[in-house]
This record gives sequence, C-alpha cells and structure tokens, in this order.
Amino acid sequence: GDWVASVTPTPSLLTVRVQHQFAALPEPGYRPRVHHPRAGYFPLSYKDYAAPLDRSIDRKLIYRHRLAPGDKLVYYVDGGAPEPVRSALLEGASWWSDAFAAAGFDGAYEVRVLPGNVDPLDIRYNVIQWVHRSTRGWSYGTGVFDPRNGEIIKGHVSLGSLRVRQDQMIAEALTAPFAAGDERSAAAQAMALARLRQLSAHEVGHTLGLIHNFAASFTGDRSVMDYPHPNLHLDDQGRIRIDQAYAEGVSEWDKLAIRYGYQPFDPAAEAAGLAAILQQAADRGLAFIADRDARVPGSAQVQAHLWDNGSNVLARLDELLEIRELALQRFSAAVLPQGTPLFEMERRLVPVYLLHRYQIEAAGKLVGGLQYDYAVRGDTNPTLEPLSGEQQNAAIDALIALLEPSQLALPSHLQYQIPPAAHGHAKDREFFSHATGAGFDPLAPARSAAQLVMNELLQPQRLARLYGQHALNAELPGLNAVLEPLFQQTVFGQRDLSGYRQAIHETVAWVMLESLQQVATASATSAAVRGRLLAAMDNLRRQLERRRDRLAKALRIEITRFLNRPLPADQSRQPVAVPPGSPIG
Repeated sequence: GDWVASVTPTPSLLTVRVQHQFAALPEPGYRPRVHHPRAGYFPLSYKDYAAPLDRSIDRKLIYRHRLAPGDKLVYYVDGGAPEPVRSALLEGASWWSDAFAAAGFDGAYEVRVLPGNVDPLDIRYNVIQWVHRSTRGWSYGTGVFDPRNGEIIKGHVSLGSLRVRQDQMIAEALTAPFAAGDERSAAAQAMALARLRQLSAHEVGHTLGLIHNFAASFTGDRSVMDYPHPNLHLDDQGRIRIDQAYAEGVSEWDKLAIRYGYQPFDPAAEAAGLAAILQQAADRGLAFIADRDARVPGSAQVQAHLWDNGSNVLARLDELLEIRELALQRFSAAVLPQGTPLFEMERRLVPVYLLHRYQIEAAGKLVGGLQYDYAVRGDTNPTLEPLSGEQQNAAIDALIALLEPSQLALPSHLQYQIPPAAHGHAKDREFFSHATGAGFDPLAPARSAAQLVMNELLQPQRLARLYGQHALNAELPGLNAVLEPLFQQTVFGQRDLSGYRQAIHETVAWVMLESLQQVATASATSAAVRGRLLAAMDNLRRQLERRRDRLAKALRIEITRFLNRPLPADQSRQPVAVPPGSPIG
C-alpha cells in the first residue's frame, strides 16, 4: 500500500524478517511498587477479587526495572545512528545517571553503543533505536514487561530520523542564515542536536516507567518528560537567539520521580518513604499533570500544555508574537541553502507564521479553565477551583486580538516571492491548504491562523464549561463573553479596510461562521450550548439585516440557509486544514 511505498524504493520487492525469541520468565525476588496518581508512572492495573469487602478490588502497580544495590542498568544506542546524532543520543540518554544517583544508585546507570553483532530487538538489551520513516512522526519509548507485576524486562526506544531535521529547518527559518546561499548553519544544527539530546532522555524516561508531565514547564521545572517549545528570545540588538532553546540534564521532578520508582526501602518503611517523596514534590511546587488532562482538545487544566514555556501564558504569547513579527519581516530566500527550489520557502514559512500556535492552545485552556491536582483522600490541601474571571477574560481578549488583519497579514515583500512547486517536486501536508491551485495563496496563512483561534474559542467542551460556570457564578464569563467580542471582531469591527486586509477580514469572517456551524451540529456539543449557538446565529442574522455591504449580505444568506436546514455534522463544511504541528521536534 501507500505506506510501504513511502519508505521503500520498490514496494513490490519487500523482505520481511520474522524473529522469534524465547525468554524465561524473570527470577523470583522482584518486589512490585504501588502506583500513586501523583508519582508520574504508567499504571499496571488489575483486579483483586480477594480484596476485603470494604476495600476496592482495583489495584495499580508501576512499571519499573528490577534494580538492587550492586546491579547495573545499561542502555545501548543504535550503532547505525550517524554522527553527530549518535553522540547526542548517548549524551541525552546519559542524563538519567544523575537521577539514579539521587535514588541511591551512583554509577549503576550507563549508556553505551550497541555492539555490531547484537540485534536491536534482542530482549536482553535496552536499546535506543534510530529508525527511518516517511514522515517526521512521533518517537516512542516502550518495551517488554512482565504482565504479572510490571517489571520491565527490556526498554526499547524508537526515534524517527526526520525529527531532528525538522528542528534544524525551524532554526534556519527563524534565523535566515543563508545570505550568500552556501553557508553552513552551525547555530541551527546546535539547536537541533540540543533538542535531540532532550528527546533521547525523554523517550528513555518512558522506558523507565515514567509518563508525560505536562505541568512541568508551567512550574519552571523543565522536566524532560514534558514537551518543550524552543525557548526563543530576542537579544539587546533585536536578534532572534536560539542558543538557549533547550535545557540540559534532568530536572528536580525527574529526580523525584526516579526516587519514587527505584529508591530502595525496607518493606516496613516503604509506604512512608514513598509518601515523603510525594510530599517533597508538593513542598517544592512540582506539579504533575498527565496526558488526558493536557493533550485532549477539550481539557481544562490551566497548567498543562504541550510545547509551551513559562507560567504566564499570555505574557509568553506576547513574546512569541514579537519574535514571530521580526522573523516574518526578515523572512526571505536566505532561509534556503543554495540549490533548493524556491517553493520550499513555504515549508519554512509555516512554522514561522504559526510560531505561536501552541501558545494559542495554552491561552485557550485559560477560557473555562480549572486548577486542580490528582488529590486522594487524606491530602491536606487538595486543589479544585475555576480560574478567575479576570484571567479568563484576559485570555478571551488575547485570542480575539489574534484575528486582527494586521496580525494575520503577510509582509508585503513575501506576497509574490514563493513560486509554485518546481518540476520534479511536489507539495505535501507540510504546506498551507491553498484555494488558488498551483500559485501561492496569500490568504491561506490567515485561514490557518484564524482556524487555530476558532478551535480554542469554539471548542464544544470548553463552551459547555463556560455555560455551566456562569450559571454557578455570574462573575465568571459565559458564552456571550466569547460570542459577542468574536462577532464584533470578525463581522462588525472592521469598517476602514481595503485591499489585502479587507480580504483577510472577510476570510476570517467565513472561518468563524463555518466553525460556528460545525460546532452547532457536532455530536459533542451539549443541547443547551447548541441552543445558545443557534440563537446567537439568528441574532447575528438580524443584526446583519441593517448592513448593506457585500460581506453582510453573503453572511446573512448563509446563516438563513443554515438555520432553515442545517446539514448533519458529517456533511457540513470541515474546518480549515492547518499544516501539522506536532511533533515539532
């Protein structure tokens, strides 16, 4: 099929190797460790039907390696990884030695190059494998474990070789280093390798039993188990600096998590010792929030985001917008090495133009956002409260402001600089979705950026939280706090525009209306919210009757058509296709 054809020269000639390994079950002596929702480990869940009647039958253990004093835990880097990739993988994976030293295993954790005569899939070796795929896909940290108790028998990391090239490309797009065309960008490569070291440590962390901690960057911890955005900044001369994009080494959270999983205790003292580690994390302000509360589009935890930095979400959004503006003003053919087809400028324009895309998501979570932790009965100060109305309204204002045509317009020097794809080449999913055929669509970037904002402001679960929180507390924003300024910005607020910016304004209005229609027909939208959205559209239609401009007339006709006969969700217009972001590196 197409997937095979994308990674092999001749898909009709394919060799499949099947390897069978027979391994004895681990020797007795491994002592399982109990899972706690705030410890940061994957849970092995099972049911104990012999539990006392007044106790739950649900049991959870953590996944971890067997490690006793005097033991060695060795990871091996794929010898097929080229330099300087191999050294970066070795260095990043080695960071965990500090965490194991903090857990009482100084010198017990090592990283080496895999001997050439060893198969990477050999169950006796923990391996960091360098693999080639057709896209810059996700990397994975998994392995083989004993299903009876969670003991990790083999840790296995798969790192896609295109990930590091994406980081190199982003760094080059931000700094435009090819003024003469034939330079080598040492700074861009240094940033890409810094991210690769972090990624190596991250995926090894999974094979040690650790799950993501998406609250780490919010607390300033910079755990390797978070997803980091490059920590870009401007220097005193107004230049974009990428030399401190990624932190080095494991963090305080990482060390505490390894202590929870691996620090040895006498059986009688283990429960108290583990509780003390969790208390130390709380005392140091080291929060833990996992995937379900961060990755899902409708998630509400205000501290947990992917690919973000900093505890002040809106301040960081402003910083990224400033960096983005400078990068766009300086964007030119100097982002491409000599001999590269000029249409490839668009591939590099995408991550620069959408540099703030993840901070948009972070700001969106403040709207209808909640502050909470994974509390259990007995915790002294469990947290569960909505974000203040002032903070939520500030986030709404910040997101609405991103729809200004001045924010969405490309600099004039870029409007006719990107040609169609060169002969022998083709565009792929990494480009903007064009409505103009072969030529560059100057409105395509605005459509994508506007859609990102709509995805946050009109997310069904978020709208339901706004509806519910306002019913409980009128001081907190409700649906109108989003809809009224959204209509004002996208429909009514722009009266003195012309040319390109007027076209952007009209484009954003249509993105807004189509997004509103889709949410109003989505099965995930509650009946109460759907009713409010339909009423809002009807009210918008009546307001548009007082306008005589072309946009108002067209919007009124479309709203009338929709309200008279709304299409089912599976037949309605789909959201604008935005070029993929994750994984950015």
